[in-house]
Amino acid sequence: MIIAYKLRSIMFLKAQIILPMNYYFEKIEAFVHSLAFAKATTTFNHPAEIENTIEVIIGEKEQIRTNIIQQAFETPEKGMMELFIHKQQSVLTRLLDELHLSKKLNNRIQNEKKLSNALYEQLNELLIFLRTHYLNFFNLEGKIPLVESEKLSHEVEQRLEKITNTLNIYIPDSIVSLLETPIKMLLSKESISYKEADYLKAVIPEFEGVAINNHTEKLLQNFKMMLIVVNFNAPEIGKYFITEWNEEISKEDSIQEKLRILKFNSKETRQMTEKKGWSLNPTEISLKERLLTWLDAEIAYYEAEQSAAVPVQNSLESDAKIHTSMSVPQLALLFRLLKADHQITNTNQSEVLKIVTNSFTTVKKENFSYGHLHGKYYKIEAHTRRTVYDMLMRLLHLSRKIGMGEKV
Repeated sequence: MIIAYKLRSIMFLKAQIILPMNYYFEKIEAFVHSLAFAKATTTFNHPAEIENTIEVIIGEKEQIRTNIIQQAFETPEKGMMELFIHKQQSVLTRLLDELHLSKKLNNRIQNEKKLSNALYEQLNELLIFLRTHYLNFFNLEGKIPLVESEKLSHEVEQRLEKITNTLNIYIPDSIVSLLETPIKMLLSKESISYKEADYLKAVIPEFEGVAINNHTEKLLQNFKMMLIVVNFNAPEIGKYFITEWNEEISKEDSIQEKLRILKFNSKETRQMTEKKGWSLNPTEISLKERLLTWLDAEIAYYEAEQSAAVPVQNSLESDAKIHTSMSVPQLALLFRLLKADHQITNTNQSEVLKIVTNSFTTVKKENFSYGHLHGKYYKIEAHTRRTVYDMLMRLLHLSRKIGMGEKV
């Protein structure tokens, strides 16, 4: 930041030394001041004098244009060129504003009006010339002339009223105001920049198209989509989308469903193509970027919640076991019988024994090893056979009782 500031300072000082910033508007400015303080008794009342003065103004305008072209040609560095064009732009805007304000304050006679209009026309032509031929150096952050600002406000307000009247038929006032309020606030500013004016001139036709060319059931959806496409990045718009999405996910209990909604909205938002270079507030991040930042943060949060829940669930599932009053040898013989009788149909015997090891406890052991169970599976002792036989007989008697409806 400090280095950049020093570089700009050096560039400015260098411009002052190399580029003297000649002032080309002495005569034109004198005409503007003369009109600002003109009285009915001045020579401006004479028609011939008016025509001669207009010819002088046109010639002076051409001389200024020539001087600008020559100075621009002799200015090699971009920074100095930008400084030069900004200076001419600032002077022209100031003179146009002075002329416009004096025209509003003074009651001019016909000849003075003719002269004033001619003078304004020549100054405005120079300003248009600057923007057309030196656009790369033109200050788009600079203010437009007052008369252009007034014309723009009048036109936009009329067209905006028609748009909102059409939208209000099908869309709630609270949503339509999201469009209306920021535009009216922009028009109420003391000055409007070229960037802001260009945006308004471009965005109004877009909303006119949405209002006129959509079926009622799609109007709200297309209106919201248009807000993102044209980067209508007023803070209230971002809040509106986020509030709507929050309300939608709050209705869902499961994290999976919340994530589904968030990811769907993220996909839909990413697929929208913004108008390149368009922005209601050029100093703020785009509406699309703001919404995606919020969606990404929410998705990350719920995915973390989901990941934290899965190990707990798996832990509970892995810790859950069937508790038995049998010994490891008895358990081994029971599953060997089930396998021999084809009640268990797994072809991999080791797989079965591993499942039994992880899923059962015995009368003496909370946990026992696969090797212990495997050894007892293939080495059956007489005592184990007798105890398992007795157990199976008890089960047989219980089965008969259950079959006869007796309480067990």
